[in-house]
Amino acid sequence: LSLTEKISKKQEKELAKKFNVPLIFLDPTDDRRNVAAAVSKETFEKFKKKAKEFSKNPSINFFYPKPVKILSKTEFKKKIQKRNLVIITAPYEKIHEDVTYGQLRNFLNKLEKELKKNDFTFLKGKFWSDEQKKMLVLVEVKERILEKEKMVKGPPVKMTEHVKKFIEKHGKKAKKIGRNYHAKVKRPHIKAETAVKEFIEKQIKVNPEKFLVKQLKKKHEIYSGKNVMKIYKEKEIKEFLIKNLIRGE
Repeated sequence: LSLTEKISKKQEKELAKKFNVPLIFLDPTDDRRNVAAAVSKETFEKFKKKAKEFSKNPSINFFYPKPVKILSKTEFKKKIQKRNLVIITAPYEKIHEDVTYGQLRNFLNKLEKELKKNDFTFLKGKFWSDEQKKMLVLVEVKERILEKEKMVKGPPVKMTEHVKKFIEKHGKKAKKIGRNYHAKVKRPHIKAETAVKEFIEKQIKVNPEKFLVKQLKKKHEIYSGKNVMKIYKEKEIKEFLIKNLIRGE
């Protein structure tokens, strides 16, 4: 793959499949590495929107965003009281920032999939680090607590062998609804924070050598519900939370 010549449509599709990210900027020294890996789809879309705004009304002030107005604890609590948030914190250890943010992005993507797999509607995901002592991952879901059971769709009525196995598995809970059998089953997690907790435990077992996972193993905290207010302390964290949860809502 040439880093100076125009690529073909076929190569473009291959790269998109390989990296699976909105922006691909190949490392000039290693074309297997995408230096823009940490740029999320949301961030890229925001960049495109801002670029259009700038092209319509160019100004030097565009590059100097307004400072974040810090809210009092009472104001912030009022603003987020109806939001279903889960925040993970872990200690930061000095390492190349590309590695840190790349792993945070990867961790967040996997966490999003895990929450969706457990029936939580994922609304937002962000990460942050002061590059000195702390790093943080924030997720927002539509409902933090789900019903204990969910309805699963079984085989069509006419598939007798499959129906038999379905009834054997679910017993009296198996019912015919329309053209299919259905059954109510217990959810493995009804709280988003417990799903997050189990996900972190899995990562510690499966990827123990990853920098981020090592930090989570050393120490991590999970905040949800009213406990989210416990991290609203340092100015930088306040700015991060206000920028990503309140400003522009």
